[in-house]
Amino acid sequence: MKPIAILFAVLFVFFSMHGASFAQDTIESSVIINQDAYRSEGHQNKNKEKNDAYSASKQLQEPGENISDARQTAAIENATLRIITWDGAYRKAQEKTIFQSFEKDQNLRLAIKNRSSLSQDMLVALNSKKSTIDILDLTYHETEQACQKDLLKPIDKAKLNISKNSNTTEEDLIDKAVHKCGVASTLWSSVIVFHKAFFKRKRRPSSLKDFFNVKRYPGKRALPNKPERVLEFALMATGVKPNNIYSTLEGEQGIQKAFDQLNKIKKHIIWWSDATEPYKLLKARKVTMAMGYSGRAFANIMQEKHPYQIIWDGQIYEMNMWAISAKSKLENPALKFIAHATSAKQLAGFSQWFPYGPVRKSAFQYIKTHPETGASLKEFIPTYPDNFKTALHYEGAWWKENKKKLDLEKRFSAWIANETYVKPASAQEQANKAPKKEGNATAQNENQPR
Repeated sequence: MKPIAILFAVLFVFFSMHGASFAQDTIESSVIINQDAYRSEGHQNKNKEKNDAYSASKQLQEPGENISDARQTAAIENATLRIITWDGAYRKAQEKTIFQSFEKDQNLRLAIKNRSSLSQDMLVALNSKKSTIDILDLTYHETEQACQKDLLKPIDKAKLNISKNSNTTEEDLIDKAVHKCGVASTLWSSVIVFHKAFFKRKRRPSSLKDFFNVKRYPGKRALPNKPERVLEFALMATGVKPNNIYSTLEGEQGIQKAFDQLNKIKKHIIWWSDATEPYKLLKARKVTMAMGYSGRAFANIMQEKHPYQIIWDGQIYEMNMWAISAKSKLENPALKFIAHATSAKQLAGFSQWFPYGPVRKSAFQYIKTHPETGASLKEFIPTYPDNFKTALHYEGAWWKENKKKLDLEKRFSAWIANETYVKPASAQEQANKAPKKEGNATAQNENQPR
């Protein structure tokens, strides 16, 4: 036999004996590597049984596989749920009060990734063919957009926790906390914050109207340099009820009413573009009042010990939502997670560590004090009943639809620059002003070579 034939024969025998196990080892290694790539900081490698179960769950995602019911159940129970959320202190609070307790209570693993680690826009990432995301922590507006594009699974409300104090989940949750494709996880607000040093105890501002009264409450004001939230604040200060704000802003009289209110403090405004600026301006005593975010207000007051106070009247709140990717193969485990994360005790626990508002009324009974500062949290949590009486839900979808249509950005910029705003002519007005062509000219035009 020739040497080359002998070599091929040896190789054939070797791969017949070892090829299958080699291929299997390669696949298992790939699964473990992929798993580690998604594992959050601080998580340790689990035992081989976990990895085998995860491998089985991956097989479940392939169409046409014939797997027994017992194997399917084992795979799902031991699968890894991949979650995208925000980072920093927000995520740390989630780990302490939601993630760890879920992994302990359920035979499921969580692999956490920060939104900041994504190189793409959230909706682009969701739509990617390579997307392996199961659960997302989105803004309300993102949830609406993704739901419209069929990038999220509809939420089965029947599988969510129901408070003993209410007949349905919706009765226990605040307005709009249950969306077709998501459930609110927490809530934060834009509020007015003032520096106590500028006002005597008995003459301190207490309402949104006071922000616009520079005669009784003198000093500079800090506002964001964009129309969103500023126009809503101004309209509410005139007495327009929260549920009528956006319908009022759609009319010319409503828009003018908001600008007339802003004219009362125009000479006293310092504009900001970064969320840290209003608190820096307060600290430097360059302003006496500022519009800022509620979470940062808590940090400045309780952790940095600055003498500020929040005015909750007319707060404008926004919600973050738990949602399930339409591409997820683990819908039932994902629903279990959302039910756990939005239960009263978990929401209360999160709010104690990170004073955003719980969206369940039944959660307040579990809220005590801040674990590190020992501070009472009633004056810092947006959804406490006394703080939430005149709250307005920020409508991102309304701004997306009307900002350009009503020319609000150009109008706002012109107002800041003290320029006269000229309203663009409507399509009908432009058509009426267009010169009319003679019939013959039109006919000649139509016959010209093209």
